[in-house]
Amino acid sequence: MANQDKEHDQREIAGSKYSDALNHINVLIHSKLDFDSIMKKVVVEVARAIGAESAVIYLPEGDGWTAKYIYGFPGELQDRQIRAEEISFSIEAASQGQAVVINDVRHDSRANNRFIERYGINALLDVALTIGEKVVGNFSIHYHHPERKFSHREVDFANKAASTITLALKNALLLQERINAEEAARANEQKVLQTLDRLMILVGVSSAVLSETTIQAPSTVP
Repeated sequence: MANQDKEHDQREIAGSKYSDALNHINVLIHSKLDFDSIMKKVVVEVARAIGAESAVIYLPEGDGWTAKYIYGFPGELQDRQIRAEEISFSIEAASQGQAVVINDVRHDSRANNRFIERYGINALLDVALTIGEKVVGNFSIHYHHPERKFSHREVDFANKAASTITLALKNALLLQERINAEEAARANEQKVLQTLDRLMILVGVSSAVLSETTIQAPSTVP
């Protein structure tokens, strides 16, 4: 009975911890901070709530991925261009649209040994960040100590956190689209004004020439 009570208390504490973390992430997402600052803080918040030693959000770029927001990794990974085969587990998560958990990466064919060994990863939890059918990012969370394994509760928390992160990415994409549209509109407006200026110059020249021709024309009256 005592053990059951202890387990119940532990579950309650864990549930409260993850709930508090999600609330804090929501506050960050809707804060007035710039997007990059928000994402950097969110990566740290999620990793620390789970107790992970490292985490990274990859954003698609060209034919590969960019390690855009990192926690617990050396600076060399920041903004590094990653080939798809280097993070095959992330590609799997993106293609499946659901979390991928590998608690023994060294004996799982889905994990890229070179990447895993380079950074000393022993277990990973990977969640795709999607808007509809479109993959807009990928969140990879890691344990480095062999005894650490990802639990169902941690996977559930990561999925919920990913949904909130996706909202931030969606807002950022919408904002960027609006900025691009406004810039395009201003560029078109500038082109129109420049064209009008040229026309006005041409009209002015034509008027001047016409006026000069009228003045210089010989009189036909006897």
